[in-house]
Amino acid sequence: MYPTDPSDNRIRILGALLLLGALVCLLRVGSHALWDPDEGRYAEIPREMIESGDYITPHLNYVKYLEKPPLLYWAVAGSMKLFGQNERAARLVPATAALLTLMVVLGLGCRLLGGTGGILATWIYLTSLLPLGVSQALVTDGLLTLLLTATWAAWWLGYASPPGRARARWYLGSWACLALATLTKGPVAILLTGLIVFVFLALRRDLGAVRHLFWGWGVLAFAAIALPWHVLVSVRNPEFLHFYIVVQHLDRFLGITEEHGKPVWFFLPYVLLGMGGWAGVLLVALAAAWQYATRAVAAGSSGAQPSSEPLPAGTRPPVRPDGLLFLMVWAGVVVVFFSISRCKLIPYILPAFPALAVLLAWYLARHGASRAVRWAVAATGLFVILLGSLTPMLLSRQHEVPAEVVPPTAGALGAALLLAGVALLVAAWRRWLLPLAPGLVLLLAGPVLLAAVGRAGPYSTLGDLVRALPVPIPAKARVVEANEYDQSFSFYTRRRVVLVDAVTELGFGSQQGDNSQFFLQGFDSLKRMAREGPLLAAVKRKHWHRVRPRGLLRPVAANAKYVLAANDELLRLTGLQEWSEETLEAGPPLLLPALAPPRQGGPGPPALQAPSPADSQPDRPGPEGPAAR
Repeated sequence: MYPTDPSDNRIRILGALLLLGALVCLLRVGSHALWDPDEGRYAEIPREMIESGDYITPHLNYVKYLEKPPLLYWAVAGSMKLFGQNERAARLVPATAALLTLMVVLGLGCRLLGGTGGILATWIYLTSLLPLGVSQALVTDGLLTLLLTATWAAWWLGYASPPGRARARWYLGSWACLALATLTKGPVAILLTGLIVFVFLALRRDLGAVRHLFWGWGVLAFAAIALPWHVLVSVRNPEFLHFYIVVQHLDRFLGITEEHGKPVWFFLPYVLLGMGGWAGVLLVALAAAWQYATRAVAAGSSGAQPSSEPLPAGTRPPVRPDGLLFLMVWAGVVVVFFSISRCKLIPYILPAFPALAVLLAWYLARHGASRAVRWAVAATGLFVILLGSLTPMLLSRQHEVPAEVVPPTAGALGAALLLAGVALLVAAWRRWLLPLAPGLVLLLAGPVLLAAVGRAGPYSTLGDLVRALPVPIPAKARVVEANEYDQSFSFYTRRRVVLVDAVTELGFGSQQGDNSQFFLQGFDSLKRMAREGPLLAAVKRKHWHRVRPRGLLRPVAANAKYVLAANDELLRLTGLQEWSEETLEAGPPLLLPALAPPRQGGPGPPALQAPSPADSQPDRPGPEGPAAR
């Protein structure tokens, strides 16, 4: 049951929890280079918006990119204008969205469960693995989760309110948030919302409530927010609607466009893994919540309205069964919908996690000391201890990060997991620790994981190689990538990348207008460009053997995945050091770009103005590419 903490204690706990949330979400957002493909894409599109001044038609690598609506791009562009074109400004948007989602979970939890239950729901969401991971990644799913959580929470609060102004305000807020969600990821927001509302009302045998959803002003608010961009982009790009609706949404959902195809059960293990230390308790909680929630189905009515009278101190507010049913439908529809879709990526199910956090908070508040909870926490503790014991061995088997870098990280991560596992075992016999211990898994291991990501980045990202260049790329130099396109290459070089034997997701944009000189075929084209002027090329290591025999490009940097190479003219202009093929093959797994040492008895590298500290950062204004317009 709920503890009898005085309200001032709850306020202090809440303040500490929100401060912890801010630290978790915001502290390390600029600690490492952008990851491809997603982070590079969602940073480059806003950068090109700022450069061109066109905020209506998104462009990626200077061709039209109409796959998604622009709200995330606009938010990132605004952050870049305030804080510079760098990783910190880009990731500030998903980090802020995660923090705001935490506050929406708090508000919904407090309305459904009372103050202590809301705080517990916030703690659970903050210390779940998938929400933390997405808060540190520049993808659309974090912002979408914020807006969908606000949409569905506001809808429920409107449904649970008596007729009057309060209900109208909640419904109007729900319509407005739905419009913003639609501007984030398109019609999927409308479809998910419609399914959740319909399934819930059908189970409640209350479909008549659809008539009272404040349709007039709600639709008007939705149209005022969502329609202007859709109209403007359609006027400027007549091909938009077919590509956006049919190709990008309908075809991907049905699997006609093969992309990220996974089996139907793909998301089920990730629901549990995404909850981190809460996974074991979640399994127990869902069964109990469903049993309690089905009372609302049997009742066939909206249930008793919450009383406006203050409750005596220490009294737990009554929990509406239909409120729990709504949370079950919310989480279930999200997971089932994306499981049916042929296109699957792990972050897609993030919008289910706010509902799961509130459901779990309800169960722990009601059955926190039950035998089932204790066994679940103990089993989770044993698993975490086993994982901590195996961590050094598991990390030693990867091949991207060198062996000398692994032991400190593996040791710290293993120790954190062992400590968390012990805390879980202790909590199984200490009732007051039960609502806290599962969150300690991520609280202890999370900082180590985030630090490990920063340390591992230079060994596997292209962005780290480019931003380590000791001199600026000459304005007349072209940049090219062979076989693949890593979007961060555009972001860090600040110019258009010429692609050889690679179209990837730019297939639609490449066909809009004449882009033939930037989408080339065959390595003869690479040979021609290397002879025409200074050239910087990015090549995946697995493709380097196709470039090396031609002797046209010299490696200037490399890591486990990429080789950054230059032709002779670029080496002459910049003074960059060429790494020998022997060093590339047998040397360390990270070769950073460097200036060549002066030759004995001869002139040193050409004199270039040394870049300032600001110039070495990714927010320096780089020269435009040959086809920036």
